[in-house]
Amino acid sequence: MKIGEGAAPLLRKALDGEPTVEARKRIDDVLKKTDSAMPRGEALRTARAIEVLEIIGTPEAKAVLQTLANGMPEASVTRGPRSASSPTVKNKSLAEKR
Repeated sequence: MKIGEGAAPLLRKALDGEPTVEARKRIDDVLKKTDSAMPRGEALRTARAIEVLEIIGTPEAKAVLQTLANGMPEASVTRGPRSASSPTVKNKSLAEKR
């Protein structure tokens, strides 16, 4: 099942209320399917793109990261680039080669 990542926070908020036992079970089942430790598909591509932007480190790349960081707080793409002004460069040798 594929749901938009914006749906997960809304489902968690629904659990904060008092859903019926059946609704709680269904929401929990959906959340279990969406909470995977390893990103896949589009989420993996997005994570890799963010990492590339952090490695590049140019003013343009930092501007894109800042734009992403200012997005929806619940979105994984927003949580990825914490700060465009201080990117995390995992492979400094690549950044130094530019």
